Amino acid sequence: LSPKAYLNRRLNQEAIKLLVGAGALVKEVADQLRFADEYYFSRFFKKLNGVPPARYRQKIFGLG
Repeated sequence: LSPKAYLNRRLNQEAIKLLVGAGALVKEVADQLRFADEYYFSRFFKKLNGVPPARYRQKIFGLG
């Protein structure tokens, strides 16, 4: 596992924790994790998880 891949994995774990546990808005999670904007965060999240953050949250809570 490369250092970049490791950091991306840890960042993704933190993002999931914030999205599911704290129920924070996508913009708030992006800001907290220091992404330039929520759109870049959404692309990052989708690349690693296959779905955008809002859709991921819907799937977790059985809303979609």
